[in-house]
Amino acid sequence: MGQGSSSVLVGYFRQVANAVLLFIFIPVFETLVYPLFHKCNLLKRPLQKMCVGGVLATLSFTAAGIVETNIHVSQERFVVVNYDCS
Repeated sequence: MGQGSSSVLVGYFRQVANAVLLFIFIPVFETLVYPLFHKCNLLKRPLQKMCVGGVLATLSFTAAGIVETNIHVSQERFVVVNYDCS
């Protein structure tokens, strides 16, 4: 395998994992989560589900941005400069 083949594999794995998770989570939400919310008089209408989904998506992107920023800052802190003293 070449140098770029591992990144291609990771890309394919992400696409497959996304499809598999969709096939798993859609029935779980339709049979367990949404009936439980409906029983508690929450998220009865599709628009309410969409709004909550949008808020959760916003929170997840915000959390991912914070994590990425912290990773970037911590990498800058540990940069070692190799000076040639000869």
